[in-house]
Amino acid sequence: MKTTKPDNHPIEASLGSHLERRVATQSALPGDLDEARAFLQSRIALFCAVGAWICAVLLAAANVAWILLGGQGVLESFSKPSNLPTLISLMAFLVIRRVCRRGTKLSMSRLMLLDALCVMIPAVAVAFPDAQDNAAGIASLLAVLVTSDVLILRAVTIPSTWRRTLVIGLISTLPVQLSPLYNPGAIQNFMTHNPVPMRHVLLFLWAMIGVAGAAVASQVIYGLRRSIRQARQLGQYHLVEKIGAGGMGVVYRASHALLRRPTAVKLLLPEKAGPADLARFEREVQATSQLTSPHTVPIYDFGHTPEGLFYYAMEFLEGEDLERMVQRHGPLSFPRVIHVLRQVCESLAEAHEMGLVHRDVKPGNVVLGPRGGRFDVVTVLDFGLVKSIDAGPLETASGDGGHVAGSPHYMAPEAIQGKEVDPRTDIYALGAVGYFLLTGHRVFEGETFLDVLAKHLDEAPIPPSQRVATEIPRELEDLILACLAKRPEDRPQNARALAARLAALAVSFPWTDEEARQLWESPPTEAAPAEDHPTDEEKTIIIDMSRREEPLARAR
Repeated sequence: MKTTKPDNHPIEASLGSHLERRVATQSALPGDLDEARAFLQSRIALFCAVGAWICAVLLAAANVAWILLGGQGVLESFSKPSNLPTLISLMAFLVIRRVCRRGTKLSMSRLMLLDALCVMIPAVAVAFPDAQDNAAGIASLLAVLVTSDVLILRAVTIPSTWRRTLVIGLISTLPVQLSPLYNPGAIQNFMTHNPVPMRHVLLFLWAMIGVAGAAVASQVIYGLRRSIRQARQLGQYHLVEKIGAGGMGVVYRASHALLRRPTAVKLLLPEKAGPADLARFEREVQATSQLTSPHTVPIYDFGHTPEGLFYYAMEFLEGEDLERMVQRHGPLSFPRVIHVLRQVCESLAEAHEMGLVHRDVKPGNVVLGPRGGRFDVVTVLDFGLVKSIDAGPLETASGDGGHVAGSPHYMAPEAIQGKEVDPRTDIYALGAVGYFLLTGHRVFEGETFLDVLAKHLDEAPIPPSQRVATEIPRELEDLILACLAKRPEDRPQNARALAARLAALAVSFPWTDEEARQLWESPPTEAAPAEDHPTDEEKTIIIDMSRREEPLARAR
């Protein structure tokens, strides 16, 4: 029969957990308890490294001076008792740093003990000088100076509240204050110059000045760390780093305080917090949250801070968006393009069947990467321009009937003209995405976005096979060009229809998960883009429909 070690008493476990949470809070550390431990451990290691270097330099400098100025030999110089405090401090710093750097996750209580020892050991070491080297009792004042320096170094290196720094400081100065009890030689020399009460007053004043300076430094740095932490806290989410920005929002990688899962948080920029922008932001969240396709980014949360900053949280995706992927690695193989487009169709098909049009399908809004045990999984993002099929032709994401919005290189002719949009509008954009993935080129280029829009209206696209040296199946090329037809009725009529045609191509040109795995696990390679390959990020724009005729006429 297998025996197991009994669990700790629940009350003891609860008290231990409470103590660690309290310690983490008092340490002014970022993030959750695990992050707090790691941060404190690294800062103690840094403090000990700096302290060890200072001790080594002082030890070397002092002995070189003894050798050059005192005429003593190397062995005699290094064996002087006055070197003992520095050697003890050096060894303590090296040992504590080794403990913190060996890769073991130390408990918060042990880290706090090491933090205190970093100051206590040098303070005790310098408080026991050799009586023969304490002319006029200077060693006691030097001990106070050294202790104060160590305290201030700790205050600027290790996160701590001013109260903890004050307690450590007061305890670390006790050995110097009590020196008459164990070092009568020092006080005997000192008394020839100062009365006993004056000595205690001077030592106490200098010690308190050092302790107070360290406490002030801790409080200032503690306050700064706390302010930064609060600024990066958004409800239950701790913002880690900025990972993207768009016309109306900024996206951060974040972590949930309790679930500890990686999350992407999109914030509405304060200057974009007008009624129309808030309506668009809310519509994006509501539309995306209704979609359950595995190829649509899931929404976790939506809300606003007491300061009025609106945000929503979604799944943090590993991988790259298609625009960056093509810019870095070049065009994708045509079997992989078929595989990618089929997955985008699955996301769009659900939206279309719910009466929604994405209206901003572009490579930058499609992420490709490992997910759920598979390697080439597509996730469609940013439904910020989503529109109900039942809405009027000029209703836009901003709610202003005089504007239309989208990304110029991927806008369908009917969207540019302000006409009715429907699922076929997304089909045009998806055709332009497929064109970009196959060739590394956008369908149309121009000096200005008005030039690009005019070409979408009037010019026929160059067949993809004429823009690359690699082979592209005729069936795939014809399908891409069909998606780019000027008239909506000449395109595949919805995402389901397009997915069916892509599925037929996938039978002849399969892309396996094993091929994807090998690609993702191989070392990444950077492909230098051709001179005419786009290297800029595609931006979403808003067009004033009341003034569109004149600029488009000039563009033609």
